[in-house]
Amino acid sequence: MMSEKSIHLKGVLGLVSIPLWGSDILFRSPKLFLFSKGSFSSLLNLLVKTVAILGTGFFIELLLVGLGFRLIRLGSTLLLKLGYAHYIKILIPRSLHVVGYKKRLLIFGVSYSVVKQFCTSLVSFRQPDVYKNKGVQLVGRSFRIKIGKQK
Repeated sequence: MMSEKSIHLKGVLGLVSIPLWGSDILFRSPKLFLFSKGSFSSLLNLLVKTVAILGTGFFIELLLVGLGFRLIRLGSTLLLKLGYAHYIKILIPRSLHVVGYKKRLLIFGVSYSVVKQFCTSLVSFRQPDVYKNKGVQLVGRSFRIKIGKQK
């Protein structure tokens, strides 16, 4: 299905919209005209990757490292206790599925950009400390810990 300058693909897991731009792409409802071989191959590769993603999806796992760090999911909101005097309240986008247990948080979605953006917004609330390695961390990512002052 096509609309003005974008293609919408619907799969088992949800709906993905692919924005298209360029001077060699012409939209005439319901047809799409491409004026170069390069734009055709780029569009074909993008469509093949997107169709493959619609069957599997993306997930990112986060780990809350620190004493007293907690998470609570209430409907479509996520409450995080990250060492501040208050809870941090975040609205979960409709296209994402969030599952949390103790100090692990699993974020699943069809669009990689939405999943990654949501994860980076969570990490930005409490970035990992370089001395103690505490904070919101991506699982599987290693951090270099600095050595403190020595007497």
